[in-house]
Amino acid sequence: MMKLFHFFLFISTFVIQPTIYGQKYYISTNGDDSYNGKTPQTAIKTLSHLNKLDLKPGDTVCFRRGDEWFGTIFLQSGNKHKKIHYTSYGKGSKPVINGSIRSTSEQDWIQVEKNLWRYNKVLTKEVGNLISPQNIGKKKWDKKDCNQDMDFYYDKNKHLLFVCAPKNPICLWKILDLALNQTIIYGNSVGHIEISNLSIQNGAAHGIQLENCFNIDINNTEISWIGGGSCPRLKNVRYGNGIELWGNNTNIFIERNYIHDIYDTGITNQSHSAIAKQENIIYKYNKIEDCAMYSFEIWNNGHNGSSMKNITFAENICSNSGCGWGRQRPDKVGFHINFGKTNAMVENITIYKNVFFKGNGLILAYSSQESAPNWFREITLSNNKYFAAKENIHSACFLFCDSIGPTNIFDIYQSKLCQDFSGIIFKNNIINTIILISQQKSLNRKSRRPNNPRKPDTIYYRI
Repeated sequence: MMKLFHFFLFISTFVIQPTIYGQKYYISTNGDDSYNGKTPQTAIKTLSHLNKLDLKPGDTVCFRRGDEWFGTIFLQSGNKHKKIHYTSYGKGSKPVINGSIRSTSEQDWIQVEKNLWRYNKVLTKEVGNLISPQNIGKKKWDKKDCNQDMDFYYDKNKHLLFVCAPKNPICLWKILDLALNQTIIYGNSVGHIEISNLSIQNGAAHGIQLENCFNIDINNTEISWIGGGSCPRLKNVRYGNGIELWGNNTNIFIERNYIHDIYDTGITNQSHSAIAKQENIIYKYNKIEDCAMYSFEIWNNGHNGSSMKNITFAENICSNSGCGWGRQRPDKVGFHINFGKTNAMVENITIYKNVFFKGNGLILAYSSQESAPNWFREITLSNNKYFAAKENIHSACFLFCDSIGPTNIFDIYQSKLCQDFSGIIFKNNIINTIILISQQKSLNRKSRRPNNPRKPDTIYYRI
């Protein structure tokens, strides 16, 4: 009898326990915002409605595969017991979140001059890039400089877009994504979140930006065709990173993502305002290619009390730094790693078992002529492989600069000298000239349409 009592007590206890998981919300372009979103049959439709939902810890937002949306997702917090998860459902290609407005109609454009067309709507957000299946735009800071096909100019005062074309742009390019100067997924002071199995593309600011965030996991997501908008507070300077961690960010895990065709940098954690603590951050198993500035960047020039601690960049494949559509930028750099100006307290920066393929060099670092900053002694590079293009074998592998220009340069055979100067610890790295297993194909914009992501052109070395 006592055993039977214990059995029923166990069953009753089990039944009244709260579920580990919360509500699933479904979003589909075939949905309706008047629905509750709690089943695939009652999916909601728009990102604006999604952002109005009061998500609870444990909830999951499911985007239908094969669909695409336009706008920004503002992340909401879970708690230490239950994350909020943004992911996909169904079959087909990853759901696409665009940071653009798409033009497909000839009525969208009005001819204002010979070879100059104006978009027939007011755009309150700046257009930082134009993307078509065949080509990509070139931003001009003066309308009179638009003299080549797909040159474009955005009038910030009148909020108007102009593009150079010999006839209606839609007759030429069929589809035009007008990339807006907005971050596509943005988190501010939120945490306990997972983002997975999404495709983020066609935005003129950042793909994902986390500011003052904690306990966030980003995985199995593609981020592409990002950047080109005007950088705030800087005149005639464009920006845009694939994933940017700004300010305080702790316990961030960025793994198994494909990041390509970025105007600035693939992955970066950085800050130059207030006190910024950047601690316990892991970047692992990502594929990063065709970023005009750097594959990976790390710096913290925040106020006293700032820190960078336990940051790991490991087992990533980084290729063609300095390539991609960002080559049009006047200040492209093309190094794989940047150690920028840092005033923070630094402890344990580890870069290991990565493959770095092509590019203008391996490391660009901020330094004076006489000595490297002390925080470089907290950096360890071990068991990496760097394959430099044959034409670059006598160019800089490690380049140190200050605000004026180069201070110290070491080529691919001088890692020991570089270590002696910088204090960066080098262990078992392989630095060699490139050996291609397959013929590198020319970059064909049509084959790289974001809606039909290409496979890498080169068979990469495995570690």
